[in-house]
Amino acid sequence: MLSPLVSFTTVDWLPLEDAPTPLPSPSASLDPNTVTPGVTGFVVTALLIVAVLILIADMVRRMRRLRYRVEAREKIEAEIAADRAAEADATSEGMPVEGMADGSFDPGDEERGDR
Repeated sequence: MLSPLVSFTTVDWLPLEDAPTPLPSPSASLDPNTVTPGVTGFVVTALLIVAVLILIADMVRRMRRLRYRVEAREKIEAEIAADRAAEADATSEGMPVEGMADGSFDPGDEERGDR
């Protein structure tokens, strides 16, 4: 007697020749070369293409804005770092920093934009 593994792996028990045809069976009156989606299918496809193109254009625009914002932020941070480094050099050398006449610095200058 065969083991259960061998009996399930053999294909001899499948009745492939006696299998019924799938329903619904293809009709002989329809020619597959003349069946088309029609105007509705064309309109739906065209609208999908237009929607995808609009989404791509919007995504490119948003990515460009994001890149410009990052570049602007990096430029501003570099300018601030350069200003702070210049102020640190000036105060370490004992030179007056721009601000008040006696050389002291008013912290409110940065907030008001008086610099």
